[in-house]
Amino acid sequence: MSVRRVYVNNLVPFLRDMNLSRSGWWRDQDGVSDEVARKSVPVRSPLRNTKTTTSVDLSDVVDVDSRGVFRLHVQTRRTPR
Repeated sequence: MSVRRVYVNNLVPFLRDMNLSRSGWWRDQDGVSDEVARKSVPVRSPLRNTKTTTSVDLSDVVDVDSRGVFRLHVQTRRTPR
């Protein structure tokens, strides 16, 4: 998982770029945000290929007093069967 911070002064360009692209969140927005953290999050599910809810503690990544928008990017890593 990576966490990118969109600073307050970049909110308008961030939202404009989202609105201009069809897929919105998938557009590369490095120009208006910075990666502030990257971490692995284990996901455990009793069954493969089923919907699973996993809580993620972001307190070590984002300060309580932080301002702005934080965008999370989560992707799977293939594991052997």
